[in-house]
Amino acid sequence: MRWPLGTSAQTVRSAPLLLVDLETEEGITGRTYLFCYMPMGAALVARVLGEALGAIKGERVDPAQLSGKLRRHFRLIAVTGVVGLALAALDVACWDAMAIAAGKPLAEFLGGKRKAVPAYNSGGLGLMSPEELGDQAEALLEGGFRGVKLRLGHATLAGDLAAVRAVRKRLPDGIAIMADYNQALTVDEALKRGHSLDGEGLAWIEEPIEHDDYAGCARIARELATPVQIGENFSGPHAMAAALAAKAADYMMPDLMRIGGVTGWMEAGSLGATAQVPLSSHLLPEATASLFAVTPTAHWLEYVDWASAILAEPFRVVDGKVTPPDVAGSGVKWNEEAVERYRME
Repeated sequence: MRWPLGTSAQTVRSAPLLLVDLETEEGITGRTYLFCYMPMGAALVARVLGEALGAIKGERVDPAQLSGKLRRHFRLIAVTGVVGLALAALDVACWDAMAIAAGKPLAEFLGGKRKAVPAYNSGGLGLMSPEELGDQAEALLEGGFRGVKLRLGHATLAGDLAAVRAVRKRLPDGIAIMADYNQALTVDEALKRGHSLDGEGLAWIEEPIEHDDYAGCARIARELATPVQIGENFSGPHAMAAALAAKAADYMMPDLMRIGGVTGWMEAGSLGATAQVPLSSHLLPEATASLFAVTPTAHWLEYVDWASAILAEPFRVVDGKVTPPDVAGSGVKWNEEAVERYRME
């Protein structure tokens, strides 16, 4: 990673990616990747995918049919966690393969139109000194980004305020700052810090407390002037539905793999449209950019360049926006030489 990412949970210095190729008898390959946080996670998901292959080899590429069969196959150990990530990756690869077979960009295959998607740069601004934050904030605007994500959760409220102000001081007017606590606070502490941050002009405060404490999130969202954002840890659309019912946040940001792949994202998009809640993405910008074309309340694309080093054609950021390429499928293909160079043993 270009910059180590210090969060309230841990510091991430490298991006363990699991690359998935879904090969078909017709010679078409659907592709996707997962960001696995640690090498062990990639190995576990790969083992589940190996088991899944044994159950579906030779089947028609039909996401709904394959999902139903695999959910029955894994039912006794549950289809959440690592199993859920594996099934979601398979779903994304299926949709990519079908779009390639149809000769259409994924956005169009899903019924939308390719369009430029507003993105913010989430590739840095971890927990560090105010001086380092200011320098990095300026660098993150390369590509014309109009927003950046800042990690908070310093030992004191004063530390959080100093971080926000250091970044704001170095950025031009009109640049959005998204603040992410990575679930670091209690409800009471989140309210205390949130009220102090209300005057800082943040675009949102993300995951201030434990992600599934919807009652606590709802209280924070009610009492703060700054919008509250949650959603990257929704395990399937039913979790998002529960959060919406609890009015747990002003904005939501499903993770493509945790929400259930393209199929799960489409359901989440319908839920967001019904509730009129803006939906942003979490990581995996190459795949998610296409899905914004069929997301009625699409908000911000979270951009990181962590996969660019192993992509044959890294996605470009122009004037702070990402446009899915005009090729069949999602546009994700590997730079095989780079894959070998970065391969995890």
